[in-house]
Amino acid sequence: MRALVVLLAAGVLLAGCAEVACRDPQTVVVTDKRDDMRVETRVIDTRVEPSGRVREQREQFVIHDYLVKDPSDRWYRVPEPTWRAAKIGDSVTVCR
Repeated sequence: MRALVVLLAAGVLLAGCAEVACRDPQTVVVTDKRDDMRVETRVIDTRVEPSGRVREQREQFVIHDYLVKDPSDRWYRVPEPTWRAAKIGDSVTVCR
């Protein structure tokens, strides 16, 4: 019985990893690349004041989207190391 529970748990964990893996990798030729930045705000702490009011402490941070463009003018998001290494005319593997 215990072995069955362990096998089920392992199956659930491995199925979760499958969601993160690239299902349709594709190689494209880089014709352009760009770094899009945006500012996002997230709640880092919540406190209750003596009066009962809930106060959120927020933090702003910069999000980078590293993008490469293929010859058909389609943009793909890639990891930072891939983006930094990519040169115009190089082939890179992207996830669709």
